[in-house]
Amino acid sequence: MAVKNRVTIKSIASELGVSPSTVSYVLHGKAREKGYSEETIKKIRQVADKLGYIPSQWARSLQQEKSKTISIVISNLLGGWADEIVKGVVKVLSPQEYTPIISLYDPISHSRSNGNNEHSHEINSILQRRDESVICQAIPAAGKDYSMLVRRGVRLVFIGSLPEDVSGFENTSSVIWDCRPAVKTAIGHLIDGGCRRIAFVGARHGVQSDMLRFNEYKRTLDEAGISFDEQRVAWAPLYKQVTIEQIGALFSGSTGPDAIFAINDAIAVMTLEILQNLGIKVPDDVAVIGMGNLPIVRNKIINLTTMHEPLEEIGYEAAKIAINHTISTGRPVHKKISCNQLVLRGTA
Repeated sequence: MAVKNRVTIKSIASELGVSPSTVSYVLHGKAREKGYSEETIKKIRQVADKLGYIPSQWARSLQQEKSKTISIVISNLLGGWADEIVKGVVKVLSPQEYTPIISLYDPISHSRSNGNNEHSHEINSILQRRDESVICQAIPAAGKDYSMLVRRGVRLVFIGSLPEDVSGFENTSSVIWDCRPAVKTAIGHLIDGGCRRIAFVGARHGVQSDMLRFNEYKRTLDEAGISFDEQRVAWAPLYKQVTIEQIGALFSGSTGPDAIFAINDAIAVMTLEILQNLGIKVPDDVAVIGMGNLPIVRNKIINLTTMHEPLEEIGYEAAKIAINHTISTGRPVHKKISCNQLVLRGTA
């Protein structure tokens, strides 16, 4: 199949018998200030439309020394977490004519490389495109790559949480959910419903919110006069899923849990599937509550009771900071978004 030649300013100029600079002024909206007639402007635009001219963003970026692109680096697109973040980002970037580019950084594949790669393809692409700022999920496996971006002068904005080890990122901005009140509300809802044997199911992501949610779970139990029981805790290893053996162990004693608090919705959904396989009924035998209110848990089959994470607002605020970083080298911004909204559904 023949490949159509790309239409350029030079080819339009050749078609009309005018100079390339004349065509450039018209197509970039500067013809009137240069004194060109309306007839000339109309004729050039008609020919450009007829030939199918598409302006090159990259060429204009090189001329202006600005790429007008901002990357969003996330681990995956599962569950709708990223989709909600991007909704907020686009609301800011589109009116400012910035292009968001989503890059996937799989922590499992990168951890298997044992750090042998100098830096990832995703990070290389960010540098080659000259992205002006990067909004990034805190992924511990990406720490070296993030550091390299910082050394190259690229400003980052962490979203979701901060890495457990923030050394080297002292000048990195962040937008996170102030989730402590939400954990307290979630546990309080279970207690108000008569639950006293509340288990914790979590996964280690190498970010600060892991232990923050766990510690708030313990603190809320203590404030309610309920003793913390280590036997009612199940942690999945870093980048691993919680197993049927771990959930089964919670119910191995004479008095299993009457409720489960999951560190996030993804873990809650895994837990619901395992409970079904074990023949444990939700909410009759055990209540389950999550954190996030991701689109996937709103499904009538899953129907998860959870706490709403303001993901769209996080994306919106992160994009505002990212754009500000493109025009200012000022101090980093650390913003916590408050949201303490319990979403009642069928599991608790």
